[in-house]
Amino acid sequence: MRARVLGSLLLAVTAACVAHPLAASSWGLASCDPSGEPRWRDFENAVRMAKPGSTLYVPKPYPTTDQDVVADYLFQFTALHQKAQNPKNLPPHEDQALSAIRGGKVSYQVMRVENWTGMRCGRQHKRDFYHLVGVFEIGGGIEITRALIADSGHLVTWMNLPASAAGPVEPSARVLTAATVALEKINREFSIEGVDPEYVTTYGTIDCYFVFPCLAFHEHGLSYVVYRHELFEVSPRGPKLTGGKDVGTMAANEKLLPTLGADERLISLGGRAWTVARKVSAAQIRHGISNFR
Repeated sequence: MRARVLGSLLLAVTAACVAHPLAASSWGLASCDPSGEPRWRDFENAVRMAKPGSTLYVPKPYPTTDQDVVADYLFQFTALHQKAQNPKNLPPHEDQALSAIRGGKVSYQVMRVENWTGMRCGRQHKRDFYHLVGVFEIGGGIEITRALIADSGHLVTWMNLPASAAGPVEPSARVLTAATVALEKINREFSIEGVDPEYVTTYGTIDCYFVFPCLAFHEHGLSYVVYRHELFEVSPRGPKLTGGKDVGTMAANEKLLPTLGADERLISLGGRAWTVARKVSAAQIRHGISNFR
C-alpha cells in the first residue's frame, strides 16, 4: 500500500513540478572551520549509501533538481502519516495539507535558502543551504504548507500556512516570490540597484525564521538584508562576535543587547560567527556609503 501511495504521489510531482537544476550561485560572509570536513564527508557518504529502513535514507540523497527535492519531501512527509492519527494530535491544519497532497490537488515550488544560522557548521554535518518547498492548492493557488529540506534531502521542519492561521509572520507578508523578483520590487520601491539576491535564514534580532527567510543582496560591493521592510547593512568590517561566548547565552545576551544602538541589530552569519547589522537609508545604498568605516 505504501509503495502504491508514494508511486502515485511521485507521478503527480512530475506533472506539478517541472524538474530543472537548482540555482548554484550563492554568497555569504562567514565560512566553517575546515577541520570538520572529514566528519562532513563521512556523513555525506553515509547518506548516499543508506538503504530503505535506515534513518538516513532518502530516495534522492543530496537532490540536485526541484523534482528530486519534492520526492524527498513527499517520502518523509507521507511516512510520518502512515498510521491514522487523531486530528487533535496533529499540528494545526495538518489534515487539510495531508488531504490535498494525497489527493494530488497541489503543485510545488522549490527555492534555495542560504543558511546563516548556527546550524550551518554542525558537528556531524554541514548545512550551507536549505531547500524551501511550498505546497499550493491547484486552482486557487493558495499555499497550504511550507517545508524546509536540508541539502542532504532530509526534512527539517514545516509549517501549515492557510491565510487564516496565526504565525510569526503576518499573512500579507507570507508570500515568497523568487529572490530575483523580490529584489526587483525592492529596487523599484527604494530606487536602488541591488544585485546578487538570495534568501537567508538567520538567528538574532534580525530573526529570519527557517520557513520565512529574508532577502539579502549586494550593491556597490556592500551587503544588505531586508528585515521587516527595513534595510540593514551587514559587513565583514562589523563587530566579530562568537556564538556561545559573546552572544547566544542568557548571560552574554543580557550584557550585549543594552549596548546596541537604536538602528543596530544582532545577526548570525553561520556557525559560531555573529555580527551587528546597521540600518541604512536608500540614499546610502545608492551612493555606496557604508555604516562600517
